[in-house]
Amino acid sequence: MMTNRKLWALAPVLLTLFFSTSCVTQGKYDQLLSQKEEVATESQACAEALEISDEENRKFRARIEGLEKDTARLGPYGRKNARDLAKLRKEHASLNRLYDDLMKNSGKLNQSLHAQQQHLNQTRADLESTRAQNEELARDLAQREKRVNELEKVIQAQKQAAQDLQDRVATALGSFAENDIQIENRNGEVYVSLSDKLLFGSGSIKVDPKGIDALQKLGQVISQQDNFEIVIEGHTDNVAISKPSKYMRDNWDLSVIRATSVARILITEGVEPSFIHAQGRGEHLPKADNDSPENKQLNRRIEIILKPRLADFYQILNKPSSI
Repeated sequence: MMTNRKLWALAPVLLTLFFSTSCVTQGKYDQLLSQKEEVATESQACAEALEISDEENRKFRARIEGLEKDTARLGPYGRKNARDLAKLRKEHASLNRLYDDLMKNSGKLNQSLHAQQQHLNQTRADLESTRAQNEELARDLAQREKRVNELEKVIQAQKQAAQDLQDRVATALGSFAENDIQIENRNGEVYVSLSDKLLFGSGSIKVDPKGIDALQKLGQVISQQDNFEIVIEGHTDNVAISKPSKYMRDNWDLSVIRATSVARILITEGVEPSFIHAQGRGEHLPKADNDSPENKQLNRRIEIILKPRLADFYQILNKPSSI
């Protein structure tokens, strides 16, 4: 296609040819001239627009050349950035997988931590309970130790009292024959053994004057004691009584009646009746075998046992706990 510049250059030639080959009217000529001017004006406008377009094209080509130069210059960096980006994307994917694994493990760890916390709480509760129990046990142990100490003091005091009583009894009965009266301390209890030869005639329940004298002296000593129980035991050998009756059928009855006869004499000397326990053992608790006259003589006896009263023990044992 022809440009506007070429059409404008050919315009005079075309007009000459036109007028040389034909006859035109003035009006037609004016019309053509007007059209020529319009074409010239449009051609000028197109030329100006074309110049502007050329200038813009030059600018674009310059920018393209600059961009091409930048691309050539930055190409290595771009490739490196691409490699770095790929590496970062790979690391990011790895981190995502690691994060997912950590989240899963975190859930398991949280469950384990919760279980351990519960176990720890239970352990703390158990320790607190154990501590409280230990404190209670320590208080109870301290209280028990206190009571034991008190009991030991009472026992020691009673042992001393029994020894003192034994000494006083021995002094009071010192004038009697040793084979008629025996005094000994058995585990804090004072045993006074009086032979029936000193106290009674054969088969009798009545105390002889010499026996009364011994019992009166003994009663005067023990009447001053309010912390001893008095147990009076009658003992016989295995020889049956000669004249049984409905009131005394055997040696057991004889031993009981002899014990009560001794008790009455002690009471007349001021011994508290409620402290006395009179009982008969008959032939059933001998000191020796009844196989000789001497042994039978040993078995026929009255034993007066002076026992420390247990009221102090019970008072300590039954004392309300101060814990």
